[in-house]
Amino acid sequence: MVDSDDSMDDDKTVISKDKSKSFLHANVFNPDPSQATPASDWFEKFNLIWSLEKTSDENKKLGIFKALPQNLFIQVRNRVEGDTGVGIADATADQLKTAMISLFDKRESTFAKRYAALQLEWKGDSSEPTSVFFARLRRQITNFDLSTFKEDQLGTLLLLIAMRAPHLDRVRTLVLTKLREKPTMKLSDCEDLILDHLATAMEQKLPETPSVNQVSHDAKKGRNKGQINGCAEGDNTNWSACIHCGRNHESQTCRFKNAECHTT
Repeated sequence: MVDSDDSMDDDKTVISKDKSKSFLHANVFNPDPSQATPASDWFEKFNLIWSLEKTSDENKKLGIFKALPQNLFIQVRNRVEGDTGVGIADATADQLKTAMISLFDKRESTFAKRYAALQLEWKGDSSEPTSVFFARLRRQITNFDLSTFKEDQLGTLLLLIAMRAPHLDRVRTLVLTKLREKPTMKLSDCEDLILDHLATAMEQKLPETPSVNQVSHDAKKGRNKGQINGCAEGDNTNWSACIHCGRNHESQTCRFKNAECHTT
């Protein structure tokens, strides 16, 4: 009987381990494009499970491989082998994790997270339970990183929110790109960036200055055009017609001012 009981206990242990493994491998990795960090979120859950189960690196790898659909497995394999030079079979679980995060997570700076927090929307309890929304709200506050949120960071956020006009899209994108690269960027630096951009845009709109030769050619062309019947037209278009010949110039300069009419 003792041996039988021991055998039953051993069976229970095996069953427990198998259930644990099946649970670890049950969740297929299917990243949602609308989510910013699907890979990090997926690993956050399984890191907790693996920690509690004291899972070995080999079993972690097994879980990751089973969770990856074939098309995603190929992407991860190419990334691991390209970045590390290590074959996919020899890669560690951490190397697989790094590859998946680099492939499927969007790059988010601290500024981007703060800006996203300001776009937070709640449509009411019927669309999202109140407690669920407040949990999401608290997570956004954590992402805001208040320990480094100073006057300049507030100013740059307000600047982006203020530039809502459609014709400011290019300027807004320019500033947003810089802030994503450097979340600690000062408000004065943003101002200089915008002023430089506007100055460059203004210079591009300035008309091209004609050359001296072009001006001389145009002037000569104008004089030649006005020489009709030996009578040169003046440059002032406000003159009235000449009383002697009818051309557009001062009557006193007309070469026909002393001419006599011989018509009968």
